[in-house]
Amino acid sequence: HLEDGRPAVHGPGVDPEPPGLCRGAGACRGRGVLMADLILVEQLKAFLQGFHELIPEQIVGSLFDDKELEMLISGLPSIDLEDLKRNTDYVHYTSESDQIKWFWAALDKFSGDELAWFLQFVTGSTQVPLEGFKGLAGMHGPQRFSIHRIRGEERLPTAHTCFNQLDLPDYTSYESLEIKLKQAVREGHSGFGFI
Repeated sequence: HLEDGRPAVHGPGVDPEPPGLCRGAGACRGRGVLMADLILVEQLKAFLQGFHELIPEQIVGSLFDDKELEMLISGLPSIDLEDLKRNTDYVHYTSESDQIKWFWAALDKFSGDELAWFLQFVTGSTQVPLEGFKGLAGMHGPQRFSIHRIRGEERLPTAHTCFNQLDLPDYTSYESLEIKLKQAVREGHSGFGFI
């Protein structure tokens, strides 16, 4: 129970009084994570109740996929390509490699939606960190965006979102890179995960 006596978690299959739950003010010292989790559950339930007043739960899945829902809730990000360039590492490429120049030129032509899809494709999120791209995090903490050279012009670019990594084939023309990059980002956005 929360300190005011209300059960902390409600719903089918949820025990209203899990064993060992704190009782009374101060009883949860050293168990702050549990209390924080319970408070978060309450906040999430309140958010969902309000959200479902606008869009009924039964139709959310038929209207939006998870990526569209994130963009609906969070909004379209403002993506500063110059900031992304400053915070990019290259593996087996340099900033002067033709493929890298073509890559940035192709991104510069992307629409706002396509840039958001690209960001989601390579980082797993449509949102830029508050402190800009220097604040990107990977699965082990801070993780800069990186572009790795891979062989095979017939391949599509692939991404490793846990590492903010793009594997970019060594295309021999700008046109090929632009077409394949857009195809990979669009397929990633539409849910086609096996590229």
